[in-house]
Amino acid sequence: MILICAAVPAELKPLLDDDFERRGENLFQHRSKPLLLAALGIGGSSFLLAFSRIYAQFPFARALLTGTCGIYPQTTVDYRPGILFSPSSARLADGLAAEGRGYFPESMPQEFPLDPGFWPRERVYHGPCLSPAVITADDALAVRLGRHYRAVAEQMECFAFAAACREFNVQASALFAVSNLVGAAGHVQWLSNHGWVVEKSCSLIREFLPELLSSS
Repeated sequence: MILICAAVPAELKPLLDDDFERRGENLFQHRSKPLLLAALGIGGSSFLLAFSRIYAQFPFARALLTGTCGIYPQTTVDYRPGILFSPSSARLADGLAAEGRGYFPESMPQEFPLDPGFWPRERVYHGPCLSPAVITADDALAVRLGRHYRAVAEQMECFAFAAACREFNVQASALFAVSNLVGAAGHVQWLSNHGWVVEKSCSLIREFLPELLSSS
């Protein structure tokens, strides 16, 4: 069984049709295929708890996280709304740590790999993704985070997703539609773009869904 998940229902809406049966508030099961769709909540803690509850009920073998992400300025990927991005890893991040004024304990897991190899490189950008506790809304901090961690993208739930998949031995990948440049204008850009860019990511998921199902 495969779980396709996102933080909020709107990021899954293009994938939902009459072939799905509601199994919970934001959980849908396909009537004939081994496929679940679930919106698991905003923020790492809420997302991780919801993921664990669904896994206890449906022990799936593969999971895909989708939705939107922001691109850090001055990285290897130029910002263009609607381009697609698949993280090679998900990492905890913090502005204080990037500035040298705080740190994560060395024994604390801070990064988990994800598999970007399923998606064609000519259509999907790859690279490291950061998951700060808060959305970065400062231009200078956005540049600092991208440089310090050598990261391409920011997405709040990606680390929680990768950690949960590692804990439950679930094959994990993510596919995001880029909605904004991380920084002061990010939220305005996200408001303007998120509705149409998720159509891009969901379109590619629909295209590759038969292969996803056959390989799970």
